[in-house]
Formats: sequence, structure tokens, C-alpha cells
Amino acid sequence: MMTMVLRQLRRGLGSLLCLVFFLCVMAACESSVDRRTRNSGLEMWARPSMNDGWTIVFAGIRGRATDVVVRFGDEREETFRQSTFELPIDIEGPIDIWLLEYKISGKTHRGPFRFHFDPQARHVKNAKDDLDMLQTQWVGWRRLGDADLLYTTFLGGHSCGIDHVDYGFGEVPDQRLPLPKCGESLADADDYLRLPKGKHSHVVIRVTFADGEKTPVRRFPNPDFGG
Repeated sequence: MMTMVLRQLRRGLGSLLCLVFFLCVMAACESSVDRRTRNSGLEMWARPSMNDGWTIVFAGIRGRATDVVVRFGDEREETFRQSTFELPIDIEGPIDIWLLEYKISGKTHRGPFRFHFDPQARHVKNAKDDLDMLQTQWVGWRRLGDADLLYTTFLGGHSCGIDHVDYGFGEVPDQRLPLPKCGESLADADDYLRLPKGKHSHVVIRVTFADGEKTPVRRFPNPDFGG
């Protein structure tokens, strides 16, 4: 019995040592720039902009930053008036974006702070964040004459981060929802389903993101059903 206990202790100690070694290796592999970025409290947010580009925001800066010096990749360097700016249209990514320095009340704060910009990954993250935050707004119902319109504008606006959407009017989403292609103007795409008046009490929706992750099936009641 004692021998068995000792063997288990040795195995547990060996696993613990392996974990400690792994963590030490990972810490050694992290560059000083990455540590500085992680410890700074700064984040880089990227959101699609109205001109089909990207709006970049350096968040976490305490104060109104001016003279923001940014390097794109290894060579190109630009200075912006503030910490929010439009990504130059000819930069597509994936690419490292470096915040080199900025000023607050005339005082210069220097990095460098490195952030990785991957457009596809950002589309997926934005879609996940927005759909999670606004779970009641995935679709909208509207009664119009002899039809019930099911609007899917919100989902279509995140089509770059979504692989597909399944929907149904029972308990299982068994139909594929047409979505605009990534980059297609919503004005050129159908953003609703025209359904018979009063036929469906609800719709169920399941979203599959571009990275393969799926949402739970969510139910959206038709407020005009029975009316």
C-alpha cells in the first residue's frame, strides 16, 4: 500500500515539474516587447468602418493622446493626430501594428507596443462579441399587410465573421439562411424573409462562425402571432 502511494506521489511530482518547465519555457519565449505590451494595459481594437476599411483604436491610454506614431510591419511609419484612426486602405493584413510613441499634454510616452492585426480573426471576434452582447437583436419581426417579415439585417451585417446561419420554425433549425457575401453592400442584399401572416409563432436560429464555433439554438417569438 505504501509503495503504491509513493508511486502516485512520484507521478504527481513529475507532472508538476513538467508543468513548471513548460511555463518557464513559454515565459522565456515571450519577447520583452510582448511583455511590455501585455503589462501596459493597452489594447488595439479594430472595427470595420463605413468606407469598407478598418477603424483602429488604441484603448487603455489614460488621457487624450496626440502625435501617435505607428509602424505597420517592419518599415512603413505614420503619425496620426489621435489614438483613433482609419487604417490606410492599402494595408490588408495580417500584419503587426506597432504603437511606437504618443504624447499626452506634451509628454512623450514611448513603446514599442506590438499588436497583431488579422482581418479575418477580427471579423470573427467582432461577430462573436456583438452577437453575444445583443442576443435579442439577431432577428426582428414586422407585420406588413398579409405577411410577416423576418428581418435578418443584424446577422447580415456580420457575414464576414459568420460561415452560415441555420433557422427553422419548430425546435430544430433545419434551413439555411441566405446571407450577403463578405464585403457586399447590405443595400444590395435581401435582409428579410417574407412569411405567411400568422403562420409562425417563432423562429429558432443557430449561428456557425467562420472559425467553426457554433452558438446555442436561440428562439425568437413572433410578437404578432395570433393577432
